[in-house]
Amino acid sequence: MTIQRRYLPTRFGQTHLRIAAPAAPQGLPILCLPPQPLSGRALEPLLETLGRTRLAVAADLPGFGMSDTPEHPPTLDDYLGWLLDIADALSLERFAAFGWLTGGRFVAPLAARHPQRVAKLVLLGAPTPTPEQRAAHPPPTVPPPQRDGSHLTAEWGRWLGWWPADTDAMAISDVFVDTLYGLGRAERSWLTAVSHSVLYDEWLPRVEGPVLVVNPSGPMHESTAQVAPHLRRGRVVDVAPMMFPLLSAANAGEVAALIDAFLEE
Repeated sequence: MTIQRRYLPTRFGQTHLRIAAPAAPQGLPILCLPPQPLSGRALEPLLETLGRTRLAVAADLPGFGMSDTPEHPPTLDDYLGWLLDIADALSLERFAAFGWLTGGRFVAPLAARHPQRVAKLVLLGAPTPTPEQRAAHPPPTVPPPQRDGSHLTAEWGRWLGWWPADTDAMAISDVFVDTLYGLGRAERSWLTAVSHSVLYDEWLPRVEGPVLVVNPSGPMHESTAQVAPHLRRGRVVDVAPMMFPLLSAANAGEVAALIDAFLEE
């Protein structure tokens, strides 16, 4: 499966996409968002599998990867409009939406606000901490670049925590590179502020369509399990791999099979 890349003009400037599709797509197309600060590069193994039967698209978040940065601090409505810009440009009248961590905090409100467009919602990790847990674990601060490179060591150490200890360092490094572009820029905080204002326990009860939450092992497993009572029409499925290895070339097929079965129900 060949993944094509292209840019689309959107309200935030040029948005970079990765697109996978068979010659004759079948079933619901799916629009995917990665987590901050990664790009659609991390979604390529999933696109390669999903794209064998249906149109599968991954967009770099505004200001991340190769997508332009907004000129002014956006609101949640602006980000949802940006997603509809992409869907309209690709003629996706009705589609499934997939969000991985940060990405989920944009596609969940999109599904709640636009049920006529988003037929089904898939979330990879949907941490739903209690108010006490949120207070105890505020969003991490991102260190600005330092001339001695100490910020790289700090980021690398935090990044390693998402992977099993026996993971090949090259595999980790290939994805880590996307975290460094724009590191410490004030514009990155715009997306962070909006995404952290989106709480699943407030938005998911408003989603009318079916919802699948994939819950990997690792740091956010317990918090994601807490989302279950807030799903009107949905389920949480536990999977064994940790969050980031889950979408590696070795494991993406497992997630793709879950998603395909869910979209065909």
